[in-house]
Amino acid sequence: MDVATFLALVITTIHAVKVEVGLLGSFTCSLNNDPVTLELWEWDPLEDDNLSSKTVSVGEKFYLSGVEDEWFYIQPYIIIRHRCNFCGDMNTFTFLALVITTAYGLVIKVKVNGTFHCSYNKNATIQLWDWDLIGDDKLASMDVAAGQSFHLVGEEDEWIYIQPYIIIKHRCNPCDKDTVIRQRLSDLYADHTFDFGVINLDNLESSRCLKWF
Repeated sequence: MDVATFLALVITTIHAVKVEVGLLGSFTCSLNNDPVTLELWEWDPLEDDNLSSKTVSVGEKFYLSGVEDEWFYIQPYIIIRHRCNFCGDMNTFTFLALVITTAYGLVIKVKVNGTFHCSYNKNATIQLWDWDLIGDDKLASMDVAAGQSFHLVGEEDEWIYIQPYIIIKHRCNPCDKDTVIRQRLSDLYADHTFDFGVINLDNLESSRCLKWF
């Protein structure tokens, strides 16, 4: 197998970040009441992208928006076309679009399936979380009885991947205290389903009634 063939086998689909930009305002002109054409562009090293355009009257409020896929950020600018009374020609003005942009990361969906077994206590709570630098996000939660199947589904917006984990809360009968079991899952770059099968809480509980792994 040559290098080119090997590389072709490991190529994955990479999703850029979707960024939405909006522009709100109005024009005034004391010299000419001709319509104004407004264009929203995004700079690109190969060829700039026209995100949207609109023709409005002087004094009319406008709202212009567009969406672009880029790796980290976009570089928007606006072009204003308006006829000048001084020379009778169409003037073109270009400004950087100093507007607030909303960045959307990848939407990754994670599913967790399984059942519980316990000889002492029949009830448990399972939660699906995603680790976050600022504060972890709880994606889903479910109360389930021993022997009952559980199905948790959650989704999260992140730049590249998510770091999901589950927390199982269960009262441990040997010491009559709440048991907290935390199980980290694999980092996800795309949608994935985790099938745990049967989780035996008898084996997971410890005499300390607290277990992290």
